[in-house]
Amino acid sequence: MEFFTGDTLKNIPRLQEIDAYKKRFCFDQLKDYISKPNTRKIMSIYGLRRTGKTVLMLQLLNEIGDSEKTCFIRCEKGDGIQDLKNVLNDNLKCDYFFVDEVTKLEDFIECSSILADKYSELYAKKIIMAGTDSLGFYLAKKDELYDRTYMIHTTYIPYKEYNYLLGKGLEDYIMYGGTLTDGSEFYNKENCDEYTNTAIARNIQHSLDNLGRDGEYGALASFREKGEMTTFINKIVELYTRRFTMEIVNKKFKTHDFLNLKKYAVRHDIVEDVAPLDTRKNEALRQEIMSELEIREPLLNQATEKAVSEAKKYLEMLDVVLLVPNTDEVIFTQPGLKYCQAAAQVEVLKSTSLLPYSVTEREELSKVLLNDIKGRILEDIIFYQLSKDVDFNRDYVLDKFKTAAADGEFDIVCIHRRSNEAVVMEVKHSAKRVEQQTRHLNNAQCCQEFEAWAHTKITGKMVVYMGETLDGKCFNVNYVGAEDLLKSPLKYVERAQENDER
Repeated sequence: MEFFTGDTLKNIPRLQEIDAYKKRFCFDQLKDYISKPNTRKIMSIYGLRRTGKTVLMLQLLNEIGDSEKTCFIRCEKGDGIQDLKNVLNDNLKCDYFFVDEVTKLEDFIECSSILADKYSELYAKKIIMAGTDSLGFYLAKKDELYDRTYMIHTTYIPYKEYNYLLGKGLEDYIMYGGTLTDGSEFYNKENCDEYTNTAIARNIQHSLDNLGRDGEYGALASFREKGEMTTFINKIVELYTRRFTMEIVNKKFKTHDFLNLKKYAVRHDIVEDVAPLDTRKNEALRQEIMSELEIREPLLNQATEKAVSEAKKYLEMLDVVLLVPNTDEVIFTQPGLKYCQAAAQVEVLKSTSLLPYSVTEREELSKVLLNDIKGRILEDIIFYQLSKDVDFNRDYVLDKFKTAAADGEFDIVCIHRRSNEAVVMEVKHSAKRVEQQTRHLNNAQCCQEFEAWAHTKITGKMVVYMGETLDGKCFNVNYVGAEDLLKSPLKYVERAQENDER
């Protein structure tokens, strides 16, 4: 364990360059904690790798600007809570303690309460902790740190914040979003697998290892005993993306022959021209392709339903995924992770000997599938961000809708809590406006079935797409740019209702 205070603070790596970084939106919560009178609580910053935890602490340390009253502590593997207490006791002249990588402490989950009970409550010290093992913080908050800590979770980076911090656009966010780096974590399958292993799977295993009590592994115990738990959790993540990709491929091959797929691609600027092909729908081919995409992992075949359920629970605790209620849908909070794995699966499909197409045709098919994948991920991005937006949720309830016959759907539904009126959305990864995009929104039977199901009235319809927001309507619905909606959701949902009322 090493610590810095007084003149040695300037030796902290990266401190000199920290002014060059913009501040995350949660920074004001940290400032409030420091500026308010002692509340007898500590502050916990937790999240996956590369989401700005240490930078947040260094930015706050810089703002305090009093090196004699500040101590920065970095924990290392093998350290324990007693080592931390020794450093705190030796530096009680300091008012502010920053403890980085605190989840590396072997007994952090079981002994962390002393930081609040003794140093914050009795000595009135402000303690800000950060750690990569998000699950460790989550478990500690339920037990040792219950009612003793404020929590800031950095894993989820909404598009508006991503755009502000990095200056990158929505297309980049779809493909690489999820960390505050150059996107290299999700640049290829190898990097993505490494990130999933270290930032997610080992995060879970390390936190459970440090619980120190028998039986905490539950249904995952057998995987831990065989040294397979990290691999198992990694495969659960891959299973989600495989199912996602299979759903998209299945839908395309069920509803289109290849010629129509190419016409679709030209219409949406995915490919430039259509060759004179006449390849018809082929059910046997579709089944073979679905089989090719299936994940064949012995660990998953051996797993009990309870083991899979527990792994999913931990992924939710980490904010890696959202299991959408009343559906089979799984939303990844880091879109780049989902896109990278899905794109790798399309690459496998493109190179398979199953497809009776030329190299050029395979490339065109791949572009169509990747565009659909981006569209579904864009839908997930919007749904998840709206679900996390406090102001939006004060006024609206979110949902999704499919007709009983599954021939009509609304990608996202927003129902006003007081008026019980609804705005329905279609999400498209396209900058073009095509009437086909509005087929569900303008389907009277689909609208009536939804209104009866939700006991509501539709007062706004919108296509959310990659183009510019229109002042008026097109094809009798509102067209809203996805970037505009993600930056000001309440404004554009309310505007859709106002436009339809005119």
